[in-house]
Amino acid sequence: MSYPKLFAPHINGKLVLVKDLPATILELAGAKHPGTRYRGRAVYPMTGRSIVDLLQGEDAAPRAHADELLGKRSVRQGDWKLIHMPRPYGPDDWQLYNLANDLAETTDLAGQRPEKAAELKAIWDEYERTNNIVLPDWVSGY
Repeated sequence: MSYPKLFAPHINGKLVLVKDLPATILELAGAKHPGTRYRGRAVYPMTGRSIVDLLQGEDAAPRAHADELLGKRSVRQGDWKLIHMPRPYGPDDWQLYNLANDLAETTDLAGQRPEKAAELKAIWDEYERTNNIVLPDWVSGY
């Protein structure tokens, strides 16, 4: 992104999501989210957050992102990634990786760092509860 009035073009390695763009654009425009209704229609809340602070070079705390697709689950925060791959795609258990040292996700650290795995699992639990996630009891026909 480039906006010479507020920040110079640069590369930032922080985790940023597409859902952060609306909040960022609103902040840059000096506009506010309309709330729960606009012109008589329901408006969903934004789930992203503005990244103007990151664009201006501020070092924000590592944010977390959880997601799920066809029963495959993950949580990412900073260099840490917690994943759950159901059978037949994986061991059907949570696995923990430090992407700073293991970008290919070859060494599961869940047994060595149970406190970190539990911390990220709590983020998943909140995401699952907040978004009413319903996990399939089978994936892709298996």
